[in-house]
Amino acid sequence: MLSDLIPPFYVNKSAQRPGGTGLTNVARTLFLKRKEEEVKLDEKDFNAFFKKLGEVSTPQDDAPNLAGKCMTFETFLALGKDADVHPVFRKLFTPTMYFAFPKNYDGFVFADPIFSCVVEMRENRKIRFELVTLDEAKTGYLNEMQLVRYFDQFFREIPDDHIDFYVAVVVRKFMFFLEHEKRVAIRDLMASPILTEFKQRHVLQDSWFHSRNVYGLYNKFVELDSDRNMLLNQQEFMRLSFDFDKLPRITPLIVDRVFAKKNARAPNNPNAELDFRNFLDFVLAFQSRQHPASIKYFWELLDANDLGYLTAQDVLELIRAVFDTLGLDVLHMYVGGDIKAEDVKDEVFDMANGGGTARITFDDLIKCGHGGTIVTILTDPSGFLTYEQREYQLQQAGKEQTGEGAESGEYSTAATSIFGGSSNSASGSVEDETAVAAAGPTKFLNIGQDEYDEEPQPLNQTRSGQLLYIGQDDVDEGENDPNQFV
Repeated sequence: MLSDLIPPFYVNKSAQRPGGTGLTNVARTLFLKRKEEEVKLDEKDFNAFFKKLGEVSTPQDDAPNLAGKCMTFETFLALGKDADVHPVFRKLFTPTMYFAFPKNYDGFVFADPIFSCVVEMRENRKIRFELVTLDEAKTGYLNEMQLVRYFDQFFREIPDDHIDFYVAVVVRKFMFFLEHEKRVAIRDLMASPILTEFKQRHVLQDSWFHSRNVYGLYNKFVELDSDRNMLLNQQEFMRLSFDFDKLPRITPLIVDRVFAKKNARAPNNPNAELDFRNFLDFVLAFQSRQHPASIKYFWELLDANDLGYLTAQDVLELIRAVFDTLGLDVLHMYVGGDIKAEDVKDEVFDMANGGGTARITFDDLIKCGHGGTIVTILTDPSGFLTYEQREYQLQQAGKEQTGEGAESGEYSTAATSIFGGSSNSASGSVEDETAVAAAGPTKFLNIGQDEYDEEPQPLNQTRSGQLLYIGQDDVDEGENDPNQFV
């Protein structure tokens, strides 16, 4: 047959010749052993390097330590050839790296950042080695269960009945922002600021990974779960969607779609409920709505019919749901009696694509730079009020800068409490909202200080893995990607 004469251009790994598979495994084992030896740097190596930096650096202002010492370009490059410097460290001393370090007014690099960089480099090499070791299929990707295995090692000091939810909170952030086809690329994970945030979790109190935030998230979930089945129904979930002023943060229409498309069971299941993982996805999407991953999450809710676009009628339906949730009295109080859904719809189209087409696509939301604002207008009643009051906020900010006091009265007080950071995506910039992706708990959770400081509430029903609800479909062990990790 003709097909037998044509050579294949791609052979799936599972279909490779038996001999080749064995040779690949041997080569990988040897490679990992070599890398393991490289990352095994003891304190003696670091002390020797620290001493070497002190010897070749020039002190400034009689500085007694590395903080005030510098080195010239020639000295910096010489360290890359010095036999007394560990081979792993020598790779750092290149012309490119010299110009990457901070310098003094004479153009000399400071010695202290160099040592800090070496420590960070060693830690990152260790992390990469451990992640690659978990990648048994050699695809360069890790699925959710593999990430759970990796991060589980960091929480051995936590009681056994609490580890599952702690690891779930950690893993969900990596999966939510970095996931591609239910997997995370090791290369993306290593380059992500989320990993940096995780490493600084004990220092950054506003971090998503800080124990106070983890306990607050879990305690809020348990508080909402009135029947203690570790699942939230719509009635339980709706108790979450109010801010400190009891203004709704999500419309019932969007809640219906969350349970139809983001539930722990099959899509459009009449008995749909959210598990802890679904709950965390919603929190992550809500608190960083300008991030492409969050826009993608909400796009699936906005595009209820999966058409790939929103028509004017779709946008009007979403805006009217916001109006109905707020009620006429609240709209008149904060916005005025002349607001019309048609006008808001036109403004949304102008932001999305300049009003040039009668449809809004997902790409429009990503490219326009206002995707988070549009999501807020169409889903968040309290955030919509924030957006409509943006000119008033700027006016009040100007008065504060010039020393003028804010106007007194119920309106000013209510506006201040509503706009106190809980809906920043409605009026903030793209840069501000992207930065929120690495932030900690959002005010819409209505989690008080006491809830953060509490220990997790015990659940007798909890068993290993229950919080994650990871099924076989999520693992996809047999699926390989042609792109190799190098």
